[in-house]
Amino acid sequence: MLVVSPDESRAYTANFSSGTISVLNLKEKTVVKHITTGPGTEGIDLSPNGHFLYTTSVLSNRLIKIDTETLKIVGVADTDRSPIRVLATPDGQRLLVNNSAEGSLQIFSSDTLALIKRIKVGRRPIGITVPSNDFAFVANMLDDTVSIVDLNKLIV
Repeated sequence: MLVVSPDESRAYTANFSSGTISVLNLKEKTVVKHITTGPGTEGIDLSPNGHFLYTTSVLSNRLIKIDTETLKIVGVADTDRSPIRVLATPDGQRLLVNNSAEGSLQIFSSDTLALIKRIKVGRRPIGITVPSNDFAFVANMLDDTVSIVDLNKLIV
């Protein structure tokens, strides 16, 4: 799991085994810092403006928000079991987290990490994409289906 800053100066990697995020300086080809985020750190995304990094800890069922300037954790929220991925909507207002053990998609405020809505999708939702502020697509591995989530009505 890897994301690159909008200006392409940094990359951030999620490290499942060590439960960390690595911050890499791409111009100098150096490691800036390792940030401890929790066991099973896997999902990772940046806010559209690059000011915040979001990650999930699959084994501690948490969503973590990191300020990319200070490299400090600025928010933590509990999730349903097994939060595999986190993606910000293109407008940066909401975060979508798919929880593989629960068959759910959770929608959080990107500002406060407050839970907005929990939506039941299919069994073992693994893949997720958010091409617009209006829809998200969640791939449900055990059902061989894709749930199309209306992000305005907050329904499948």
